[in-house]
Parts: sequence; C-alpha cells; structure tokens
Amino acid sequence: MTQDSTNLNLLGISIPLKAGADSDRMREAVELVQKSFDDQTHRARSGQNKETLLILTALGLADKLLQLKKQQQESDIRISALLNYIDSSN
Repeated sequence: MTQDSTNLNLLGISIPLKAGADSDRMREAVELVQKSFDDQTHRARSGQNKETLLILTALGLADKLLQLKKQQQESDIRISALLNYIDSSN
C-alpha cells in the first residue's frame, strides 16, 4: 500500500482504503453502517447472529437508498414539468 492509504475500522474489522479514495465520505459511510448496525442490534430479538443482523442492516440501508432514488425521480419529473411550463409561458 502507498503512504496515502488509510484503514477504517467497521464492526471490528480493519478495512484498507485505496489511495485517492474520498476518506471523509468513506468515514461517513462507516459511521452510517455502524450506527445502522447498532440500531438493528438493539431492535433485534435476542439470539440473532451477526450475519443475520448484517443482512437486516444491509436491507434497511438498501430500502432507504431506493426510497431516496424514488424521491429523486419524482423531483426530477416535477422540475421537468415546471421547466416545460416556464418554457411554454415565454
């Protein structure tokens, strides 16, 4: 590894970052995953193993991503409609 690389710790695992990776954004991503995992752990039934908790965490994050993508698409449609309205008014 180059001198510019760093390691992030997520769920007790050291993850090397490539040189040139946006380390601030990756740190935020690690914090988000760790927080989501911790939240899932607190909501989970006792006895669920780490793999199950990780899958539930991944599904929760994926669901949030899909919701945001849908909101973005709806916003894009509204913006496009407004731009068309403005163009037709001129």
